[in-house]
Amino acid sequence: MHEDEIQRLIPQIAKGTRFYSGAELEELVIRAKRKFFESSESALSEAHLLDAANDFHIDANERKAVLERYAHMGQQFANSCELLRQLAEDDD
Repeated sequence: MHEDEIQRLIPQIAKGTRFYSGAELEELVIRAKRKFFESSESALSEAHLLDAANDFHIDANERKAVLERYAHMGQQFANSCELLRQLAEDDD
């Protein structure tokens, strides 16, 4: 897979993995590589990445709720004006 293909795919995959952790994103790449090695193709392809992404699930609603709880706690307990400003921007 060429760099330009990867750059084109990043927004598409990012849109579908909004609440994923770094470890979960790493697992997606590992699964895509596994799909490639199990195939007879000569290079990792868009299909491998998309198949891996489509086969991976997290509870996005729960993840969003957790982030909202932490943001609320930050507003309650933070004493950093910069942090509070960033939290307010994230709400927009």
